[in-house]
Amino acid sequence: MNFHETLSLGYRVAPAVSVMLSAEHMSNAGLCTKNDGLTNLGIRLGYGF
Repeated sequence: MNFHETLSLGYRVAPAVSVMLSAEHMSNAGLCTKNDGLTNLGIRLGYGF
């Protein structure tokens, strides 16, 4: 069994440009054998046409 948590925060910089910071973590929460889990951090840039 795995658990997957995500968190995102976005901001519209200009009418056609936005930026989003995101973090996600996936692990078995210590319910099974040892598992260090996986954590991702990222930045997304959006542009509307």
